Amino acid sequence: MEGQAPSDLELTAVFGGSGYLGQAVARRLRELGVPTLILDMQAPPSDIPGATFAQCDIREAARVAELLKGVKTVIHAAGYIDIRRCFHPTASREINVRGTRNVLEACRSAGVRRLVFVSTSNVLMAERECLDVTEESPVPPNPSTEYSRTKLEAEALVLAEARRAEGLLVTVLRPPWIWGPGDRNFWTVAGNPLPLSMRTGYCQGIYLRNAANALVHAAAQLKDCDAPAHGQALFVRDPVGESGDGGLLHCQRLYRCQVAGRTVLEQWDIPFAALLWAAWLADLLCRALWFLFGVQLQRGDGFTEYAMWAAFGHHTFSDRKAREVLGPWPEVSMDQAIQETRTHYKLGKQKLS
Repeated sequence: MEGQAPSDLELTAVFGGSGYLGQAVARRLRELGVPTLILDMQAPPSDIPGATFAQCDIREAARVAELLKGVKTVIHAAGYIDIRRCFHPTASREINVRGTRNVLEACRSAGVRRLVFVSTSNVLMAERECLDVTEESPVPPNPSTEYSRTKLEAEALVLAEARRAEGLLVTVLRPPWIWGPGDRNFWTVAGNPLPLSMRTGYCQGIYLRNAANALVHAAAQLKDCDAPAHGQALFVRDPVGESGDGGLLHCQRLYRCQVAGRTVLEQWDIPFAALLWAAWLADLLCRALWFLFGVQLQRGDGFTEYAMWAAFGHHTFSDRKAREVLGPWPEVSMDQAIQETRTHYKLGKQKLS
């Protein structure tokens, strides 16, 4: 269950505070009475009472430094998510790497003491099954996407602070798929009539408010350089349910069946292998168009092999280390999370026919 005990965090800046996760982090901080500064390129789409907004592009070092004056804690949730197979430099590098470097330099000059960086479980994912991944698992020699590659580089910049004599107190959290109210892919999944790989694709995710709670909790634990989480990169996910299923989720079953209340005819399942072959052909076509004509055909997540593995392949992560070094943080149960998501989409308490 969630707690509402006051936090000892002082003025906290949330980079990317207008985004999907950033808004949840800012709301959690305000619930705890923490003075909160939202830094993003656009204001949050909905009001967060008590929080202050300032426009900021993390690629602009001078602006970042100006806005961090007086800030004591930073939660860095800004980033450019692009899981296409990139053929040329993209905004991912400018935002995820250079932007993170700007944030770190500004934190040092402004006297910020604590920083929690939002990375992703994708840093250790490859185009294959990834089961029981831990912090000690090897990094893929060739990360599949620019997103994974740039997040790994940004992690290295952040964790290097722990080795500096007067460095920041830092923790990196690696959440997997973040689900819940406001997910831009909700209706894409819930409203899709095709039974895509319903027999595969089990993964572990983290509910939006659980992710926000974990980030705020991690920041509060960075009290000094002896804090167990200082200098650590940690996987976080939803807790294991009473069913003992290991916290496994299936994106389509969750959104289409449990949240939207729709049924899926699994006997007409489109096999995972067929999706992989189709994605391989689509990827091959896009490669040819790019190298021959300079045309970048795919937009958004793209219909690539990696996207298919990410959406429908098995991938699980251990959060044992995070729970050991961070201690318990407030968490929402699966039943409550599903009901909150249903309420957000005005689906009511009864399943749809």
